[in-house]
Amino acid sequence: MPVTDARVGPGTLTFGSSPLDFSCQISSAALVPDNEEGDVTPTLCEPKPIAKVTTTWTLDGSVVQDFTDPAGFQKYCFDNNNTQQSFAYAPNTDAGTPTFTGVCLITAIQIGGEVTEQVQVDFSFQVKGDPIWTTTRAIPKDAAK
Repeated sequence: MPVTDARVGPGTLTFGSSPLDFSCQISSAALVPDNEEGDVTPTLCEPKPIAKVTTTWTLDGSVVQDFTDPAGFQKYCFDNNNTQQSFAYAPNTDAGTPTFTGVCLITAIQIGGEVTEQVQVDFSFQVKGDPIWTTTRAIPKDAAK
């Protein structure tokens, strides 16, 4: 099977039940797994048992800072600090590209930075459970002609 070079962007990142779209402020976004192995006890019948792995997720990224926008990402994080909000993340909006949905814990993010410099602020939101992967039906290339 040939490799497809899947790139991030143009994509979308929205939050809330009546989605607020912050895509134009987001400079990077990723769902990041953390796989933690549990303890195992070897026994006579299973001297090399496989450890149970627990996976937790975060929604990580960077945003171009705009603390002057009352509808911007920083104000949203400030107003919704320590609340659970739904999210939808599409790394790319091409047909056939997955969208990931779930619930994450919004936390306040940095305000301010280097004087006179454009500041990009990092964020990392805990995801509740596993995100849901939904792939839209791909449009056949011949259909576009």
